[in-house]
Amino acid sequence: MKIRLSLCLLWFCIALLLVPATGAAPLGDTHDTHDILATDDADGTALSIATNYGAATPITTYEAEDAKLVHTNGSDIGNSRAWGQISSEASGRQAISLAAEQHLQFNLKAAAQGLTLRYSIPDSADGSAYSAGISLYIDGKFKRQILLTNKFSWIYGVWDSESKKSKRWTNNPKAKPNNAHRFFDEVSVLLDQSYPVGTQIKLLREDTNTSSGTTSIVIDLIETEAVPAALSQPPDYVAITSYGAIADDRLDDTAAMKLAIAAVKNSGGLKKGVWLPTGSFDFDIGTAGNAWSGSGSRIYLDAGISLKGAGMWRTTLQGAFAGIYAKGGNISISDIKIRAADTLRDDDSGVPGIEGNLSNSSVDRVWIQHNKVGIWVTRSFSQSGTVSKATIRHVRIRDVWADGINFHYGTSNSSVSNSSIRNTGDDGLAMWSDTFTNTGNSFHHNTVQLPGLANGIAIYGGKDNTVSFNVVEDIVDNGAGIAFGTDFNPPVMSGRLTISHNILNRCGSFHHDWATGIGAIWAYWHKSKGKLDNLFVELTGNQIKDSSYAGVLIEQPSNGASMRFMATSIVNPGTVGIDIRSSAAGTARFEKTTVTGALSDALINKAAHFVVSGIENAW
Repeated sequence: MKIRLSLCLLWFCIALLLVPATGAAPLGDTHDTHDILATDDADGTALSIATNYGAATPITTYEAEDAKLVHTNGSDIGNSRAWGQISSEASGRQAISLAAEQHLQFNLKAAAQGLTLRYSIPDSADGSAYSAGISLYIDGKFKRQILLTNKFSWIYGVWDSESKKSKRWTNNPKAKPNNAHRFFDEVSVLLDQSYPVGTQIKLLREDTNTSSGTTSIVIDLIETEAVPAALSQPPDYVAITSYGAIADDRLDDTAAMKLAIAAVKNSGGLKKGVWLPTGSFDFDIGTAGNAWSGSGSRIYLDAGISLKGAGMWRTTLQGAFAGIYAKGGNISISDIKIRAADTLRDDDSGVPGIEGNLSNSSVDRVWIQHNKVGIWVTRSFSQSGTVSKATIRHVRIRDVWADGINFHYGTSNSSVSNSSIRNTGDDGLAMWSDTFTNTGNSFHHNTVQLPGLANGIAIYGGKDNTVSFNVVEDIVDNGAGIAFGTDFNPPVMSGRLTISHNILNRCGSFHHDWATGIGAIWAYWHKSKGKLDNLFVELTGNQIKDSSYAGVLIEQPSNGASMRFMATSIVNPGTVGIDIRSSAAGTARFEKTTVTGALSDALINKAAHFVVSGIENAW
């Protein structure tokens, strides 16, 4: 390959990578752009440097408390970050409460047909599910009631409160302790038409809606977007409707799906996968079991059998067993919404959105909600080896009970990009080297918001992995914006871990199990003895803003690893800029790091055996 790029321009590009970006496009703007500095025009191979952050989506976000965009006569609920306060789980730590006859309204900044509402209604006295409504008006005309529910929110207690082997938390408000959390849920509405820029959208809490048992509704945000036309059936797919399924009839479609998969399998390679047209398809018949042993009711995809819908606003797989298990790889799953019915975390019997062997496979434009996890990439129960070359793009994960996406059990050479993840019950994005080493993976250009427990992005062990150009916001409990190290007993960690050009807003949290604050970036070398082999961790150009505690936290011995922080920007940390705990041992180098607005010190090193070096730092 011939590179037609002057040496001068090359050094200019490298210099830009070492400087933290300012003025990044705000999260939620429609269609974020990529700034390309250079390409190799000889063969089209990119030498590009993308300076956008987070997932590029068609979504426009209206924060309920944003007085510049939204008018309301409701009440601001405050901005506490304390675990157990409703505001602690709201985007930006603020939201608006609507009592009877109160409203909020805004004008569309971009044409839209899809509307998503993130909300919270009070729980019932015994934790049982109920519905409430809010009225939608468009340009002053009543359009519909939007039904809201407490069914997928409001859990209580501490880990293992159910006192059962695999169930976590409880739905019982009388549990001890009865501390409440997990307050928010989301509902999405496909409007009757596309509405143009300037259209007034109004949400009104009418008296007719108060009779259902709730006197107030908390609105966190509203998202709107254009909805693409429904896709057509590809010629090399068989339709589930050819095998007895009828869209929107609320009858179970499990048998039809099995017949359609069998038809693809028996087609001699003429058919690629199963097609699901516009509408909802139900999967409610079966037994919980667990998919990794093959005993649970799921949609099982054999190797080479794909699944495609008419679009994630158009085609929905729903029900108690609405989840996909990939048995052998070489598949694609695209253009669908998966919505299960899990109401708490059950590690054995809960239903993942997508799980299993995604080797040489892709997941594109899939929306997952109310499942145990979003996507869990791991070795199939029926095979040996590990997963390689899984590609996950343009995915939305909302309101799941454990991780958003987890690369598990040696998953390698795989990536997640341009995906939006919000309100998970565990890490938003994770690479977990359990037994086998995850190698050569990438999380880039994703947006992770409001994990209810643990970290926005977590790297547990591994080799030569990358976390770059992500936005992480509003960590709630027991975690960091980005965490890395040797937690959860990974194999030996080696090679290079690159964490570069990420934006962390209001990250870090109070770890209520240990009664201590966690930094926005957390180097946690738990039980690392014998697990670090010449590891180099390079952290470049990361921006940390308004962290709840320290900007960077380092703890436990990291002998066998070296850390270099370059061009790190830490603004208004809640405690100190860089906190090196007394338990730490090892080294870290800081270059061109700035700390401004620290509540106390910019850097505190309490460790007797941890050496800090650096140049050109501003603290």
